[in-house]
Amino acid sequence: GVAFQLRDDYLGIYGNYSKLGKAICGDLRERKPTYLFCEALRRSGSETERQKLLALCGRENYSDSDIDLARKLLNTGGAADKTLELAEKYTASALEKLDFFPPCRCRELLRSLLEYLTSRNQ
Repeated sequence: GVAFQLRDDYLGIYGNYSKLGKAICGDLRERKPTYLFCEALRRSGSETERQKLLALCGRENYSDSDIDLARKLLNTGGAADKTLELAEKYTASALEKLDFFPPCRCRELLRSLLEYLTSRNQ
């Protein structure tokens, strides 16, 4: 669940609207404190960058330049990469735990579902 949410939050910024079917920057619009957002604030190199990122929150609409700026600021200090890395860590842990269950069709379905949900690009 955590791996899926991290990936979903990442795609909410870096994904493609036509593939996702949901608005890019929706979490920023709703002022959701995602891991990606909090990590970018923490890793921010300056107060100016933090203020720019905070200023993007709560807008009704986001232009292409707003989205580009959000992507740049949310990758500050590698926050976006760290988010994906953490999602991969949780995925690996979940896959490892599935190995405790005896081999069966349900286990393989869960493994396939987990891999799909956490590696999706849309």
